[in-house]
Amino acid sequence: MVNDFLNFIESEALFNKNDNLLVAVSGGKDSVVLVHLLNKLGFTFSVAHCNFKLRGKESDEDEVFVRSISKKLKVDFYSNSFDTKKYASEKGISTQMAARDLRYRWFEELMETRKFDYLLTAHHLNDSFETALFNLAKGTGVAGLRGIKSKNEPVRRPLIHFPKSAIDHYAKANAVDWREDSSNESTDYQRNYLRHEVIPKLMSVNENLFDTYKITASRLASLEEVLKNTVIAFSSEVTERSGVKEIPLKSIAIVEIVVLEEYLKPFGFNFQQCENLKQLALGSNSGKVFRSNDFQITIDRELALLSRIADTQDFDVVVHSFEFDKVIGSKHIILKPTDDVSITHVTNTEKVDLDKLKLPLKIRSWQEGDWFQPLGMKGKKKMSDFMIDEKIPLNLKSSVLVLESEGQIVCVIGYRIDDRFKLTNNSKKALQIQIYND
Repeated sequence: MVNDFLNFIESEALFNKNDNLLVAVSGGKDSVVLVHLLNKLGFTFSVAHCNFKLRGKESDEDEVFVRSISKKLKVDFYSNSFDTKKYASEKGISTQMAARDLRYRWFEELMETRKFDYLLTAHHLNDSFETALFNLAKGTGVAGLRGIKSKNEPVRRPLIHFPKSAIDHYAKANAVDWREDSSNESTDYQRNYLRHEVIPKLMSVNENLFDTYKITASRLASLEEVLKNTVIAFSSEVTERSGVKEIPLKSIAIVEIVVLEEYLKPFGFNFQQCENLKQLALGSNSGKVFRSNDFQITIDRELALLSRIADTQDFDVVVHSFEFDKVIGSKHIILKPTDDVSITHVTNTEKVDLDKLKLPLKIRSWQEGDWFQPLGMKGKKKMSDFMIDEKIPLNLKSSVLVLESEGQIVCVIGYRIDDRFKLTNNSKKALQIQIYND
């Protein structure tokens, strides 16, 4: 196994003998075998042990055992104790999830302060298969079926290629001592149920289950790369304007759902929503909205507009001075008087005639029935018609703000000033209006 272990490390480019490695060691067989192999091959490493205080005296004895191994091998030893159950209760999560959060947070701190290059864990092929099986039972995509990767920055898993049986054989052949975690034998935990009840039954169907899965996992890893490249190609058809992603409906109509799901997954959309979106892509469904926790997709003409969920709060802010600097909703608005009355075209900046304004001003959300006289027009125009003409996306209309003086709209902030308040040759002072998306 030693040569196969080294060959896997080299073929996957996991790490080399010049790297400073931190190894997570529980004291169980897998992590102790990992340390044994690394030491035999002359790698530079230190040991990190987490005491989760979940098994009373056993947990403390595990820590003593791992410390003794480190001392025997003359490598640095780091340990940390956690009140795992208290943390789980405070966060409202399972004990297993709490332990994971605590250990990886500590590992991250340790790697940063001690300048380690990589964190090594003792996950093996059986762990990867259990993960894939668990994900399959819960519902998953290609990545979930692929199982555990050999590297996921900065984590390296040099045993992921090897079945548990190979590790057991090595431990026996080399008289490796380890500590047995009694919780591993319990069927209370879902993963252990799969390990002790489900997988043995599957092995009665295929005694070479893990070898078969290793090949399947390689196929799925290749398929995952194909999917990633297809998502990149799909992404190239998406444009962005003012923080809103504009996805052509014609692109959605022809792409496979799994590609659409992979693209929208980071924004919190699920497979069913992607199916529904694809079905609507060729229809006349302007105004239809899909929402995740933080994002929404609005169908608007020939586009699906992906944006953060807009703050639909109605704003009505009284401005008592021409000097104004405040964030309102998602917009950072700055008003500033200036003697520069030249008409300039600067992004995010407008100017109006200061002498035509009277305090207090008001910055508010637009309302149905609002009208103004857009710059260059002689007649008035309804705000609703203006937004249609300007093709302001449906998902952004709720966040449109206007600047008002004595009940008259001075400008639609970020879009157009009112012709009645424009600068002329007779203007002596201007009010500069700047707007930025916060």
